[in-house]
Amino acid sequence: GFVSGAIEDYETAIYHFEIAISIAAELEDVQISSSLLINLQSIYLHLKKTDEALRCSNHLQQIYKEDHNVLTVMGYCAHLMNYITLLIDLGDLKAIPQLLEELEAAEGFEKIQRVQMYTMFIKGRYFEAMLDVDLALDYYEKAYFLIKETKEAPYYKQILLHLINIVKTKRDFEKALFYSELLTEYLNDSERKLLQTKTVELAKQMKFEDMQELIYFDGLTNIHNRRYLEFQGEKWVKEAVDRKERLYCAIFDIDEFKRINDQIGH
Repeated sequence: GFVSGAIEDYETAIYHFEIAISIAAELEDVQISSSLLINLQSIYLHLKKTDEALRCSNHLQQIYKEDHNVLTVMGYCAHLMNYITLLIDLGDLKAIPQLLEELEAAEGFEKIQRVQMYTMFIKGRYFEAMLDVDLALDYYEKAYFLIKETKEAPYYKQILLHLINIVKTKRDFEKALFYSELLTEYLNDSERKLLQTKTVELAKQMKFEDMQELIYFDGLTNIHNRRYLEFQGEKWVKEAVDRKERLYCAIFDIDEFKRINDQIGH
């Protein structure tokens, strides 16, 4: 089940996890049962099979009610994260702030980067559902920062997909295309074709002014970029030659700027 899930063969993973859970139940091994249920529920959530995910959640809550010590720190956090994700999918948002507080107060939370990453992601999803686009983007970017080194599937793809959608709503087309390029490296052929279609649709939505801004301006500083210099510079040189005027160029080099690029990004 774990191996199949890791290579994103979800139907096979479900089949093996269901068998493993039934064997664990026969052995009355509640610790293994709970661990398997959490992983199975994660797959159902990823596939948007909310009824099955809810079934797993109810089973887990029953086990946890009978024995609070059955879940490890990681298991408890995973259980809470899955439950919050399920509530977001169901559109039931009232209990989420309290559940997020419980999650972040869990012993050892600050030591597990994977849990922190997914917490940032579900916070992004929560605020997106609450229509707070700025906060949603902030948390999605925090989640991306925590996963960009490992690029752990399927979370990496999920985070990038949400980032693309949220920056599109903010009309930040440069960022949308940047995240789209990152995503293409981790898609299969059918997923890649779908993304290419969406990228073409995105380009069609953009006004001519937006295209000019995307081509000739740097998204971070909002000043003209090298492409603009190459396009406009040629005109300036020609005009200066034609008018027999001097043309001045000043170049600034910032010391150790590579360190900033490496740590924060270009």
